[in-house]
Amino acid sequence: MNTAELSLDRAPPLHIPLRFFLTAPLFVVAAGVLLLLEGETILLSRWQPATLALTHLITLGGISMVMFGAMSQMLPVIAGSPMPGIRRLGPAIHLLLVAGALALALGFPQASEMLLLGGAMALSAAVLLFLVIALIAIWRVASPTPSTRGMGLAVIALGITSLLGMALAATRAGHPLLDHPLLVTQLHHGWGLGGWMGLLIIAVAWQVVPMFHVTPEYPPRLRALLAPALTSILVVWSLLSLWRMEMAALGALLFYLGLLAITGVITWRLFQQRRRKNKDPTLYFWRLAIIALLTLTALKLLAGLGLIAASNAFEMLTGILILFGVILSVVCGMLLKIVPFLCWFHLHNRQLALFDFSRSLPSMKELLPDRWAFRLFGLHIASLGALIAAALLPKLAPLPALSLILQGGLLAVLLGVATLRAHREWLALRQGPDGGLDVHQGPEP
Repeated sequence: MNTAELSLDRAPPLHIPLRFFLTAPLFVVAAGVLLLLEGETILLSRWQPATLALTHLITLGGISMVMFGAMSQMLPVIAGSPMPGIRRLGPAIHLLLVAGALALALGFPQASEMLLLGGAMALSAAVLLFLVIALIAIWRVASPTPSTRGMGLAVIALGITSLLGMALAATRAGHPLLDHPLLVTQLHHGWGLGGWMGLLIIAVAWQVVPMFHVTPEYPPRLRALLAPALTSILVVWSLLSLWRMEMAALGALLFYLGLLAITGVITWRLFQQRRRKNKDPTLYFWRLAIIALLTLTALKLLAGLGLIAASNAFEMLTGILILFGVILSVVCGMLLKIVPFLCWFHLHNRQLALFDFSRSLPSMKELLPDRWAFRLFGLHIASLGALIAAALLPKLAPLPALSLILQGGLLAVLLGVATLRAHREWLALRQGPDGGLDVHQGPEP
């Protein structure tokens, strides 16, 4: 790995990102359980209360949970600018995010005003705290890079998504704040999926793809211009949607997807040029995400040309491709790299601090073996395939439900075992002057 340009000494304590990473798979399991209990009802319409609950379990508890943890780690490491107060605020943000996601997931099926408003308020508090400290950290960056600028735009998109979501939750709880909730829902989806998640994945990819996979760098112009261009397109798409210029808004959406598709093809070519040609399970997740992105773009284009009818099955299919095919594929793949790397890195720093080289530290692949990562990929393929089949034939809903439970459970076990293995190695290292047995202690200067 190429880590020469990283400020690894400024990384936060290990427990800060890990609490987010280790929680996320449990929400994938919860989504599978919900799908198993509700059955085909979830797949009949994206507006079903249970469908909204499942969507938020994945987007908030699964995906955003990982993204919060990733930013808390990457901002200080790649930009040299720690998020102020993250040691104290990190646990509070995590707790608010967990509580808010669970409250919404329970509130939608029960149409509970208390749960919906309580969940929205908890999530808004988590987002506000996170947004403030993240933007302060980005503002303090001495030499901004395309990755840090992309992260800043993603955080702004997260704020917009949260404001729209809060208004929608209040409206659904019986306190109408909106005249056109369906339109605002569309904007909420766009800024959440395309803004917050899409922009952050791109910003992280600029850094982690060359570092973890030893590929050439992305083209400089692409890195400099893509995130601002995508943000501008989202703004134009939002205005066109508000002005009810549907065909123009569709054109903006297709332009957005086209830029992402081109980026996906460039990423695929970079993987082909990597220096190490070993079979890496993370590559398979990335390639699946690119295939899903290209498929989604083609389907949206065909629908825009009137060659595919916009039915409920089509809406469910495109939603599955976005959430599970593109975003969750990338998130799972990055977790398989980031968690063992962080465990190894903190063990290495501990060993250097103690000047104790009597033990050989486990490698990343020993902390999380490739054979199990490939099995996780097989389960992810099974989940995606079963979800696509169930979108076309809702009676098949138990199949993706079981595969999601197995996938989330295996991911939780793999990350948990890697963490416990690192914890045992930490304890086995010679004691420092203070008897430092605290696994929460980070690489203090």
